[in-house]
Order: sequence, then C-alpha cells, then structure tokens
Amino acid sequence: MKKLIKILVLLLLFILIIIYIKENVLNSYKYTKISNNFNKISAKKKDIKLEELLNGLKKENNEYVGYINIPHTHISYPIVQTTDNDYYLHHLFDRTKNELGTIFLDYRCYLNDLNLIIYGHNIGYTNVMFTDLRKFTDDKYVREHLTIQYYDIENRLRIFKVINVAIVRTKDDIKNLYIMDKNVQFDVYRNWITSYINYKHISREELEERIKKRPTFLNLCTCEGSNKNKRVIITAIEESKKNGK
Repeated sequence: MKKLIKILVLLLLFILIIIYIKENVLNSYKYTKISNNFNKISAKKKDIKLEELLNGLKKENNEYVGYINIPHTHISYPIVQTTDNDYYLHHLFDRTKNELGTIFLDYRCYLNDLNLIIYGHNIGYTNVMFTDLRKFTDDKYVREHLTIQYYDIENRLRIFKVINVAIVRTKDDIKNLYIMDKNVQFDVYRNWITSYINYKHISREELEERIKKRPTFLNLCTCEGSNKNKRVIITAIEESKKNGK
C-alpha cells in the first residue's frame, strides 16, 4: 500500500511539473512572437513598420514605456512600468498572471532620469526574459555584446554601450543603484558612477570625460541564479539617440 501511495505521489508530481513547464513554454511563445516580429522588421530597416509595432504595444498595454533589444541575444522585449516593483514580477505583458513576468522599469524612475533601472527574471531552464544576462559574467561574451538598443516611449532609438558587469548582494549593494533625476547635483552623479564601475570595459579617463556631458545610464538587473540573494547588474552608458521615424 505504501509503495502504491509513493508511486501515485510521484506520478502527481510529474504531472504538475509537466503542466507548469507547458504553461510557461506557451506563455514564452507570446514574447517570442513579439521578438521575432521586431527582429524581422529591424533587420529589413523598415522604420514605418517598426513604429507600427511599437505603437501597437502601447495600445495593448497603457503601462508600456519602451522596448529593449540586445543584438545576437534572446533579449528583445517590451518594457512596462507600474506603481511598484512587484506586479510585473508575476504578470505577463498582457497582464495574465504568470511567473515569467515582464521586463519592467523601476517604479521610482522617471523616463528622463539619468539612471534607468530595468528588471527581468532569470528563468534558468529557458532563454526567455533576462536569462541571457548571466552570460555577461564572461568578459569575452561582454566584448561581443556591448550594444544595447533601447526604444523609448517616443519610439526614439537610443544606443547604450555596456561598461560594467557586477554581481551584488540583494539587500546591501543593490541600494547603490541610485535613482537620479535630471536635476541631480553633478558631484552626486559623478561620485556614484566612478565608485561603482570596476573599469574592466571602460577606462577611468574615458568615463571621467564622458560623464561631463551627463549621459544617461541604463542598468539591467536579474537574479544571479546559483544564489537567490545575489543579482547580476549590467550597466551601460548612452552613446547616441535617434528619431524613431
């Protein structure tokens, strides 16, 4: 009898795992479809159709604030922002409740801030959401994937260059990701970025020169994977801004 109960429990557990994986695979397909459409259009450089795609995302979710794409990775997703940093950890872009979540901007950020912080899950068993960020802990991989494309709410293409990769402790070091609006004092702005960067992917001299122009910094944050109390944070500096039209 005990053996039968054990078999039934294992069978039930197996069924639940299959259901969970199937649900997440189907939901990840929704994002894959958006990403594929984006990549097809951008590869053909059809700006009008790309603008139609981005405007369509705005209509689908009124909390849409932009689109992020890292060439030659699986990261190509719409970005949302709401009134907290919890809701989109557990809801898809169409607001369906699901643990895949959505890529989202920190609720404390304004779109014209000098430091934008964007979060997404490291799923682990698949390449969706921000799972590919874990690959950036390899210096060679970073050098091959320095460019981040960010389409803002006005559909302007903004190009960022990766300058730092850090693994931080959730409660301690992540607080160093300051929220900085456009009116922040220059000394605060300068001291934060120069103390945070490890200078593997940009020289101190170049960074000092660049920050005189008060560029925007983009921080992408996800779980480290092996330790639930750590986060991988990719920091990038804005290179250029173009019209989306």
